[in-house]
Amino acid sequence: MLLDPDFDGMNNLLEYALGTDPEQSAPSNVVQDTVTSGPDRFLRLTVTKNTSASDVVYEVQATGDLSNPASWTSAGLVIEIDNATTLRVRDIQPMNGGAPRFMRVRVTKP
Repeated sequence: MLLDPDFDGMNNLLEYALGTDPEQSAPSNVVQDTVTSGPDRFLRLTVTKNTSASDVVYEVQATGDLSNPASWTSAGLVIEIDNATTLRVRDIQPMNGGAPRFMRVRVTKP
């Protein structure tokens, strides 16, 4: 499940969860954008779920430190939508502060 036969950077489990072809390089179904709430702008990820992949768990995580793998967390993130087809999550740290922020989607199969 962790192989990447089309070398697009998405392993087979992620391809399955996003409903993309693991043998054809294609854009992922994860969209990054920003949203304004009050005076602040926030980073946000929207994940289009594969409705046939009911056996996986989707989790969006954020960090401000790419050099520390243990810093990725979903704690405190704002879940705007979580239904059978879409997961949309907003960061809790505003972009206005100047500190870098990063988000990713993590998929697991329990």
